Amino acid sequence: MSGRGMGRVMSEPVNDAICPFCLELNQCQAHETGDCWCDQVVIPGQLLDLVPEQLKRRVCICRRCLQAYTDDPPGFVARLAERDSAEAGLRLF
Repeated sequence: MSGRGMGRVMSEPVNDAICPFCLELNQCQAHETGDCWCDQVVIPGQLLDLVPEQLKRRVCICRRCLQAYTDDPPGFVARLAERDSAEAGLRLF
């Protein structure tokens, strides 16, 4: 999905099985079984704030990104911003 990252506008349909940060499968089972691993953890509000507005309450964050943020919040935010900047530069050409 090319609309990942902070503040991007998306034109594609939302795939709720994809993490908004790494774009890998989020392994959410809520839509299939009603129970999910994410029901057993606390997701920091600051991490939820990083989800693009158009994806909030529509997609789930994967365990790997949750753990990466938990281990190093400033580093996670910096990597996300760096990736988004690099991708923005590629769209100019």
